Amino acid sequence: MKRNVTKCLTSCVTPTVTPVPMPTMAAGMCIVFLTSLVANCLVIVVFILRPTLLSLSNKIVLNLILCNILTTILIMPGIIITMATGSWLLGDVWCQVSGFLLNVLFGASNLTLLTVSVDRYFAIVSPLHYKLRVTTSRCTAALMAVWMLSVCVSVPPLLGWSHISFQDHMMLCTVQWSGPKVVDRYYVGCITLLFFFVPLTVMLWTYVVIFCAARGNSQRTRRNSVLPAPTEDESSLRMERRGSGSVSTLRRLSSGTIRLGQQLAQKQGWKAAVTSFIVLLSFLVCWLPYVCVIVLEAARSPATVSRYAGTISILLAAISCTANPLVYVFRSRTTRTVLTQFIERQTVVQDIAGQVESRRHSDVSDIASSSLTLARTAPPVSQSSTLTLPGTSTT
Repeated sequence: MKRNVTKCLTSCVTPTVTPVPMPTMAAGMCIVFLTSLVANCLVIVVFILRPTLLSLSNKIVLNLILCNILTTILIMPGIIITMATGSWLLGDVWCQVSGFLLNVLFGASNLTLLTVSVDRYFAIVSPLHYKLRVTTSRCTAALMAVWMLSVCVSVPPLLGWSHISFQDHMMLCTVQWSGPKVVDRYYVGCITLLFFFVPLTVMLWTYVVIFCAARGNSQRTRRNSVLPAPTEDESSLRMERRGSGSVSTLRRLSSGTIRLGQQLAQKQGWKAAVTSFIVLLSFLVCWLPYVCVIVLEAARSPATVSRYAGTISILLAAISCTANPLVYVFRSRTTRTVLTQFIERQTVVQDIAGQVESRRHSDVSDIASSSLTLARTAPPVSQSSTLTLPGTSTT
């Protein structure tokens, strides 16, 4: 009876989803790899072309781009190879290294997102005190703390608290979340708390406050944009001095100012709302499935996580490397302008190079045709004629 109950519980918990073919997942990961590499490298190009954009806020974003590039170069190729072949072929040493790097970059990326949200909180909520609170030394210390905390939290599996091994249902080397010891499962709570739930809580709080502050600024702008109505004395005085035409002109200007202020206020409030929504949505979509998988695996067993759920969670986590540049960099009009100018410049250079190359080929062909024409029209040389040197005589 007990065995039947256990069997029933196991069959109810274990999903029966048909695994996704690994070549399909490998192709999807290849697309994510190429997109992430291009997008993050374009961000580096923007900062190289326009060094004035490297403010303190953008230096924090640049640290996020660095995490994306390292994840793309060091982690994604191994996942692609494993998904294509169905097994780990890169050796035990690289399995341990890649599992360690995966946790480090997972933590550094999310803690950097936390730092970005705090920076924007100070920039929008208290802009007058921003330069006093966000200094170069504090920014550097925050980024160093991000990397040090990420490394310190990722070291325990290498020292015996849990361990790193190849996970078949996730197609990569990572921490064995459901270890044989109960204390090993506490590591899951530690890493998910520090690398996911703390950043999520801080981001929720900061972006809600930012949105409320933006709405408050919009309402104040709307109130200040309304011009006070002229009193009766002022109206009669203006009527006497300038006539009724000036009053009608003033009313038109006042109504235009009111409409402009309302449009600007609505635009600012809408932009703040959209930005907050996109940031939080991208964070949750990319990382929540991965966290759910590792928590479910730690709470029950790896058998409770289907191959489909594991590989999809890894794919979504990898998509974050593509989503971060789009959310934090390419939504800026200045960034898009710099990229457009760079692409147009490269197009012009390629056109000029093509014109020069075609002109060179045409010149070479003209010279060859001219030489051939001269050779055909030249008179034939007599075979009996000899060359006479100066100072010699012929006999």
